[in-house]
Amino acid sequence: MKASSSFADRLNARKGELANTSARQDLIGANLEMIERAVRGQGPDKATAEPQLGARMAVNIAATHVGSFCQQGYKNAYDLGKFNAHVKKARLGENIPVPTRVIVDEALTKLTKCQKEVIYFGAVELNGTGVRFYGDLCLILDPKNVPGTTVILESNSYDLVRPPNTLAELDKRAAAACATWQSGISDIAALKIMATRLMTERRLTTGQISDAVLQDEDYLEILKVTSFAASDLQEVRSSASDTAAENAIGERLRLGLSPSAAEANWRKHRRAAVRALTERHIKVRIVTSSGRIR
Repeated sequence: MKASSSFADRLNARKGELANTSARQDLIGANLEMIERAVRGQGPDKATAEPQLGARMAVNIAATHVGSFCQQGYKNAYDLGKFNAHVKKARLGENIPVPTRVIVDEALTKLTKCQKEVIYFGAVELNGTGVRFYGDLCLILDPKNVPGTTVILESNSYDLVRPPNTLAELDKRAAAACATWQSGISDIAALKIMATRLMTERRLTTGQISDAVLQDEDYLEILKVTSFAASDLQEVRSSASDTAAENAIGERLRLGLSPSAAEANWRKHRRAAVRALTERHIKVRIVTSSGRIR
């Protein structure tokens, strides 16, 4: 894909810019190598990569939907019929506004070479728990279920039409913002990290790289063609903060102190989600750090 080579060109250009400064060139090279290592799942002193580590496709889901996912697989907005009413009205000739999601997805079909209905979105993740806004549990796909030709974007696809970008430049911007999992993941990750982390004074750690790859809603988006099932997962991750909140609610119940209805319901759904995943022999891991652990 031509766009993949453009990220390599952009990375080389950025390195050239730093070469004209007082930055330590040896440290820049070492940090870029460390990013490649982290993406591969290889520690700073390891000769080989760990099979359970490295860049993964992460999809966040609310605990309340995990049972359905385990039974029926993952569904996107089109599977759930969220745009059925719009399609029906459009076919009847009604002049109605097109949802932003549909507008963006039409541009993404040019990158994936497939219909928008079979695109499933995820985020590139290393050691964290994905994008919390989309759900409290993070589904981590087994890498063998993410083909090397899978398209990735340098940001959330909604950013393609958010300021300072405009709808008029959507197709052009989308083409320039994409790479493939196999050939562009290290370059696109390095550029993102270079934009958010100082790489010229200290050596980067695995945790710093992981935090920079995905922070809040600033992430690299994955456009997976075709859905996936529970059997396609490597594991499911829960943040330490969510787990602590769940346990705190349980402790209040034990002491006879009534939590709010929303809190009790959330805890109930999380417990049910873990049961459903455990029944399918899917590991649920509590993430306490984005850095290396023993």
